[in-house]
Amino acid sequence: MKTCIAILTLLMLQQNCNQNPTWNLNYRAESRGFYKELVCDGTTLKHRSTRQGTFKTLNLKAEEQESLVMALKAIDLKNISEPDQSKSMVDAAALASFELLIEGVVYSYEFDHGHPPKELEELMTRLLTLSEKVE
Repeated sequence: MKTCIAILTLLMLQQNCNQNPTWNLNYRAESRGFYKELVCDGTTLKHRSTRQGTFKTLNLKAEEQESLVMALKAIDLKNISEPDQSKSMVDAAALASFELLIEGVVYSYEFDHGHPPKELEELMTRLLTLSEKVE
């Protein structure tokens, strides 16, 4: 009986794991005098605010993980609008690079920090809000 329960539990866990895509996200914004780097794998968020600094890590709670997955699922990654980069060209905003590895495919975008393409706004807002907990 215990064996059956253990097998059923493992099958349910495997099924839940298969429903959420595996992903890694790297975000870096930098200009003269400003640096922010975020690395997220879905379960942890790492943040550093200097180029040579060490990463500070936040272990994400289940609801935070689910929030990020929901934001990811809402994005049509193949149809991201071209972002405005005019502010970073004249140092009015830091240039941000966003790279997402999801299911073996890399999606990368550059935009002004604080002004992502509208399709990425929700995800970026959630990530930046979570990164404030790390600081």
